[in-house]
Amino acid sequence: MDISGTGYGGSPAGGLPESHGRLAAYILRGLVISLTFIATLVMGVAKQSFSSFQITVKSTQSSSFVYFIAANVFVCVYSAVAAGLSFTSSSTGSFELPLAVADLVALAFLFTSNAASMAIDVVARKGIANFGWDKICNVAGTFCGHVTAAIVLSSLATIACVLLLVTSIVTIHRKSLY
Repeated sequence: MDISGTGYGGSPAGGLPESHGRLAAYILRGLVISLTFIATLVMGVAKQSFSSFQITVKSTQSSSFVYFIAANVFVCVYSAVAAGLSFTSSSTGSFELPLAVADLVALAFLFTSNAASMAIDVVARKGIANFGWDKICNVAGTFCGHVTAAIVLSSLATIACVLLLVTSIVTIHRKSLY
């Protein structure tokens, strides 16, 4: 008897078995933890000194980069806690909806911090002549390289977070069918 609604039997809604969805969620959450952790470290150490000018350019001198670091730390810590919660309550599934909502909040933090940092990175690379802001990446290439690498890592974490949210929504939807 086909109870899945697919016409083929098997898993609900024609997707993977529930254990595969749970495994995918663990892998994605692990990616989010790893990528946000590394992005935080790379942005946190982004610094370049110029001995001839006695100037140091640091990521902590920009509020956008500080927000980036704070948002990535928040998402990393939240994701680690969420991984523990989802692992301990995997049989009951009682935390699925609250975690999906919290994942959405984490995703918003990642999107906004990446956007703010990208805007500053573009100004650092291209400058804005109308405002008299010179580009600095031609002289602070190491610093700009670290910033760009951190943004790329955090953007990959954002993609993993989107996929995690989709996986959570599909899992919740499957359970609502029964």
